[in-house]
Amino acid sequence: MYKTNCFLLLTGILLTLILAGVSEAFSGAGSGTEAAPYIITNVIQLQEMKNELDKWYELGNDIDASETSTWNSGAGFEPIGNPSAIYFLGHFDGKGHKITNLKINRTTNYIGLFGISNPPSTIKNVGLEDANITGNWTVGGLVGQNGNVIDNSYVKSTIAITGNKIVGGLVGINTSIITNSYAEINVTNSGIYTGGLVGYNTQNITNCYSKGNVQGVNRVGGLVGYNTGYVGVSYSTGSVSGSSDEIGGLIGFNGVTTQINNAYATGAVSGAKNVGGLVGRNESIVIDSYSTGSVTGATNVGGLAGLSTPTCYDSFWDTQTSEQPTSACGTGKTTTEMQDVNTFLNAGWDFNTPVWKICNGTNYPKLEWQESLTGDFACPDGVDIYDLAIFIDQWLLQGGYIADIAPAPGGDGIVNMLDFAVFAENWLAGQ
Repeated sequence: MYKTNCFLLLTGILLTLILAGVSEAFSGAGSGTEAAPYIITNVIQLQEMKNELDKWYELGNDIDASETSTWNSGAGFEPIGNPSAIYFLGHFDGKGHKITNLKINRTTNYIGLFGISNPPSTIKNVGLEDANITGNWTVGGLVGQNGNVIDNSYVKSTIAITGNKIVGGLVGINTSIITNSYAEINVTNSGIYTGGLVGYNTQNITNCYSKGNVQGVNRVGGLVGYNTGYVGVSYSTGSVSGSSDEIGGLIGFNGVTTQINNAYATGAVSGAKNVGGLVGRNESIVIDSYSTGSVTGATNVGGLAGLSTPTCYDSFWDTQTSEQPTSACGTGKTTTEMQDVNTFLNAGWDFNTPVWKICNGTNYPKLEWQESLTGDFACPDGVDIYDLAIFIDQWLLQGGYIADIAPAPGGDGIVNMLDFAVFAENWLAGQ
């Protein structure tokens, strides 16, 4: 009887612990508090975050997640936070480190490094490189569904983010603030709501960009597929294609009470209906923005906007590069006019605070926060033939040494093939 009672008691305690959600302790240093966060130094500890979702975490170094390709019979890493009301509520600081070669290959929803995050959580200062992420609905490289603040973070890979509905390079669904972040990855979606950065956005996105090519069905945008929030001081350069409607170089669908402010898109855009160089279908305000990419479609096709209810204020598109003489809103300009600072100064654009900068007469305006590439000697317009002329001159004369760019930082006192290799790489990379 005594042994039986002890067994029943221990069984009861075990069941109570399981039902209470007690999980394995974090295997690394720290206590999970703001003063002493858990320090993640390997991919095992990265996965352990799923056991304690309300703690403070930091990366102690770069993380190679290559081994996740064999985890869970090929399904890979298990996203942190899931739709069963078990959300990530903690704080994650990458401390400027990166996570490489993360593999997630699942047929479920809410897929990313973090599956679902909710307030008061924060995610910042982290990069995902060479990630290979596939899911069903609500898929993003960093977060599937984001309800927290994301700052200074990125996803960068030659492999596409892939899903069947609501897919973004950084975030699938965003209901919070994203700042100073970017995605350089191709995004492929077989369904609705596709964005180079965010598939479906309801909040603020500022100082962000996307560079990958974006492919979906409808409501497809270079930066955001569906927007009912604010998008400002941001840009997109990748090509955008959709087999149906509301396809835009920056935003596919821009809803009522939203705003696009100080933004631009340069990628080629193609779709069937409501297709625009900046926005496919616009139901709100566009201010001080422009587009330059080629635009093709069947119905409601425009250089800046395919379909627009209100007016786009002080916004422009290049009639030559877009091959579109008309737009649902905005003002068409030639390439020469689009590269003339007076076009924008006369419209009240801010080159003084500044918000914008331009290499007058040689390129389109860029956002002030955009960093110049190494080798951009002549003007803040990217690495091009003008910079090559300066490089060659300094290589031949060995004077000035502005072209002494390798090894970084500071060079080695001479302009040679090492510097040319860096220069050529950035010329090919573009901006």
